[in-house]
Amino acid sequence: MILYQRKQTRAIKEEKIMIKGFITGLAFITMFGCACKYETTYKREAKVIDIDKKVVTVIDKTGNLWEFKGDGFKLNDEIVLVMDINNTDMDITDDIIKDVQ
Repeated sequence: MILYQRKQTRAIKEEKIMIKGFITGLAFITMFGCACKYETTYKREAKVIDIDKKVVTVIDKTGNLWEFKGDGFKLNDEIVLVMDINNTDMDITDDIIKDVQ
């Protein structure tokens, strides 16, 4: 009878190890999946303040100036810039304009 209990205890221990391994693997996959969905773009409201040929200069709500090439814009147009963080979360000065809406 003692021999049977030892085998049963070993099976329970192995089962617990497998469950812990499965949970750890699942947690790793979840964290990696979330990291891949990190948002690198954001929107910024701006106003057209200058147009020189095809270069449009805008100022955003925080006073930053941005330029892009585009047609069909007029002075004082309110636009939305779709910005890319350019892999630097804390430095807005190197962000890139991806689209203008």
